[in-house]
Amino acid sequence: MIRAHARVDVTVNASAQSDFSLTGVWLYNASTKGLIAPSSWTSGSVSLPSDRSASTTPLPYTTMTTTGSALVGTIYAFEAPAATSGTDNAAPFLVIRGSWNGEGDS
Repeated sequence: MIRAHARVDVTVNASAQSDFSLTGVWLYNASTKGLIAPSSWTSGSVSLPSDRSASTTPLPYTTMTTTGSALVGTIYAFEAPAATSGTDNAAPFLVIRGSWNGEGDS
């Protein structure tokens, strides 16, 4: 199946829930525009609008779908170019915030 967007779910493993509480997720460099259908049906090709740009501010998600352990069915992102390296700051990425053993957010 070829898609032009993705759903991102963040969950805390059941064995870690007694130690870690999820409090927020931020999506950085999200595409501000996308396509509703691929521009090519060739598997593996990227479908980006010609005027694609990335958000300049992070998109915050701080209301968990399951308190402290999950954010499911909330984050949807348009397709974006693949990162060119592990230090590609223009590629989309997530920042996940939580509390470890009740020590407060970090």
